[in-house]
Amino acid sequence: MGNRMVAMLAAFLITGLILGQPVMADEGASPAAKPATQAKEAKGDQLPETTLDRVVVSATRTEQTAFEAPASVIGIGKEAIERTQARTVKDILEDVPNVEFSDPTNPFIQKPSLRGLNTNQTTFKIDGARQNYSSQSGIGHSPLVADPEMLKEVEVLRGPSSALHGSGGIGGVISLRTKDAADFLEPDETFGARLKTGYQSGTSQTLSSAALYGRQGIFDILGQGAYRDFGDTHTTNPSPTKDTSYRTGYSKSGMLKLSACPTEDQALSLSYNYYDGFFGSTRAVSTFTEEQHRLVGNYEYAPSDNRWMDLKLTAQGEWRENEYLNDVPRQLKDTFDSLGGSVQNTSRFAFGPVAENALTYGVDFYRDHQEGTDMGEPDPSRPDASAEDLGLFIQDEITILDRVKLIPALRFTSYSRTSDSDTATDQDDSKVTPKFTAQVEVCPWLSVFGTYAQSYRPPSLDEIYFAIDHDMPWGKIRVLPNPNLKPETAETWEMGFNVGLDRLFTDNDPFRLKATYFREDVDDLIEAQQTKGFATPPAGEIHYQSINVGSVHRFGYELEGEYIIDNLSLSASYGKTLGWDEETGNRTGGSPEKLSLRAGYAFPSRNLTVYWKSRFVGAYRTFNMFDDATVTYNPYTVHGIGLTWTPSFRNFDGFRLDLGVDNLFDTRYQTSNGGYDIGQNIKMSVSYEF
Repeated sequence: MGNRMVAMLAAFLITGLILGQPVMADEGASPAAKPATQAKEAKGDQLPETTLDRVVVSATRTEQTAFEAPASVIGIGKEAIERTQARTVKDILEDVPNVEFSDPTNPFIQKPSLRGLNTNQTTFKIDGARQNYSSQSGIGHSPLVADPEMLKEVEVLRGPSSALHGSGGIGGVISLRTKDAADFLEPDETFGARLKTGYQSGTSQTLSSAALYGRQGIFDILGQGAYRDFGDTHTTNPSPTKDTSYRTGYSKSGMLKLSACPTEDQALSLSYNYYDGFFGSTRAVSTFTEEQHRLVGNYEYAPSDNRWMDLKLTAQGEWRENEYLNDVPRQLKDTFDSLGGSVQNTSRFAFGPVAENALTYGVDFYRDHQEGTDMGEPDPSRPDASAEDLGLFIQDEITILDRVKLIPALRFTSYSRTSDSDTATDQDDSKVTPKFTAQVEVCPWLSVFGTYAQSYRPPSLDEIYFAIDHDMPWGKIRVLPNPNLKPETAETWEMGFNVGLDRLFTDNDPFRLKATYFREDVDDLIEAQQTKGFATPPAGEIHYQSINVGSVHRFGYELEGEYIIDNLSLSASYGKTLGWDEETGNRTGGSPEKLSLRAGYAFPSRNLTVYWKSRFVGAYRTFNMFDDATVTYNPYTVHGIGLTWTPSFRNFDGFRLDLGVDNLFDTRYQTSNGGYDIGQNIKMSVSYEF
């Protein structure tokens, strides 16, 4: 399967090169040039964007394009998000290699996985602020609460990120940025509005969205709201009698953001985000509700006459509540609040004419608190508990003769976990983790890079303290706390190369190719596993617990390529991760082989863009703790089509129509985590700006 997928990826990219050959470059044109940093996304630009040329910050906490970054990173912009008609972040990222999601049909419990590691091993950020919510229980799982209507960019860094972004980033970072008024207003505009409605057949979902935005002097303001109502969901379950999930639900999202630029060197913003969601079954009394409030402030100061100062401050306050109700009766609630932020500065200076330095240093701190109730009384399964995480970091990005980059980084992490529960003791610890990256520009169109990094992840509150006794007709299921749980540590080695040609066959047909290979050893990996079977004394009980499983060895790769010529855009990506427990030999910490292809074509005279996309997923073998056995999920292929139309003739200026069909042939399959995805999904959205 692997060789066939690689061959298909190569053939797809070569096809793009062949299609470009009839239009040759001028004889005097240079055959290659380094890609330029992407300019701001043009309003209404329908030509499919080159995602590898988008500016990203997660790789080194300094701005550079995804192509130039010495890491496996990609940024997905506003136009691509809009074109996807995404319901959740999963819809935006499902074609990215080595990115998987649990329970694709239920937005309340979707959990991302980077390079096969679980959600707790990924760092999540919204507008620069960490999102630390984590739950082992069944009443609220998703760590990312953000409606795609509010987003202008999603950035994914795969690979070790603890040194810069904090504990937990063994798998990588998913960073979201919300819109502001400047994303809607042209420079000479002072006020506007946008209305949008949409429908998706696969989830019986309707969407209503509205935005108001304005500018006065140094201030911009944006108010935006979105309402989604969904019902019965058509799934990829192969059984005709089980392919519909009978449900009802809604989500309400709102954002108010004030931005200001007091001087050309300063920018600040303050945003309030609100989310309220409901999910339930129409065949049983079983409902989930979720509510979140988040306040985030950002300040940037980079005086043009002072290279020693490039200051960024982020502060956040967050509160969320989840509730689960059934007909036992049982009413479970958990609340979570978080307060914290970060301060960083980048000082730029030179050592003579040879070396340029970008020294980034800073501190981040977050304090999280959670508690639960059961029928209004304190819930011993989710006791009152608090977490504190402090980090100090420093990195020097040294550029030598514009050809060589050396990037040493160091982080000090200190944490504590405390609870009023008598089932597990408090714990605290600290550790210093280094990271070193080297990148060499071999020639103007080729660079190579390598990284060594150590990572460190303290256990979450639920991994230590969560406990439950659940009576069954045949006995009891018990989830036990683990007071002896140790932090995870990892060592990762990465190597890769970037190929970038701006003029491959014509004066403007950019080609980008980025490849990364990694090997990783994770010690004391934390996983929830069955620790006692039904027949083991005391008989009649099955026990589960978060434990350190020893040493896990992993390796994998990501390959991403893009080519644009005239109105044609081709992109391909491929990824796979394999992992196994070195003591038991059981598969763990992996992600399936995935090849994603996309072709888009723009008709500028008609303001129309069309696309075709395909995703090929290979067979995947993993260990299932509930069955205490290795299971294999079959390979599958899904296709999708779509179009975007933005007419410019009279009375239609500002109008936009998006049409698409996901899972075009209604393919039936199980995902790599054993769940089912959404079946054939016909979707449409219409928006109007004025």
